[in-house]
Amino acid sequence: MKTTKSVTAKSKTSIVSFALIIVSAFLIASCQKEEEQPTASSANNASEMAKGFDHPLPVPTIAFTSIKINHIAARSLNPDYSITIYANGSGVYEGRRNVHIMGVKHFEMDKRTLEYISDLSLRINFFDIRAIDFNIPDLPIVATTFTNSEGTKTLADSEGVPEVLVAFRTKIETALNMSKLVSGDKRFETVNDVD
Repeated sequence: MKTTKSVTAKSKTSIVSFALIIVSAFLIASCQKEEEQPTASSANNASEMAKGFDHPLPVPTIAFTSIKINHIAARSLNPDYSITIYANGSGVYEGRRNVHIMGVKHFEMDKRTLEYISDLSLRINFFDIRAIDFNIPDLPIVATTFTNSEGTKTLADSEGVPEVLVAFRTKIETALNMSKLVSGDKRFETVNDVD
């Protein structure tokens, strides 16, 4: 008789313990589901944070950190301006003389333009281009400064030499439609003004 009572008591204890384990598991699972469901305030915070991502994002492989193209007109009537672009898609234009838009303008590149310029930067080995000394007084030159993880290098071109450098910076300026700012040509609206 004593054995039957002890077996029954042990069975009841086991059943109660098992029931407590199941109830605990259900409570834990329901708490986890509540944590996974976003509240109205967290959804609002997420939408507020998403607004900060309106600017173009850098392409996955950053081929450059910055590129500055500086047109130095010297004493000629050539356009005198500079443009600097950054891997995050932002840019700065500064018109100094003989240009349609004078002063400093900030702009944003769209993702497609940024990817195109990054592709150009990956295809050219800027650091292997041979520098040419243009030590001629009053000669209009264009100085291109290229910066990436390897370092910074500035090269000058004038009168179409060196060709690879002229082609590189011309393609960048064409993609950005610098003629909109330099000569007032508004056929394309690639550059998105920020100012």
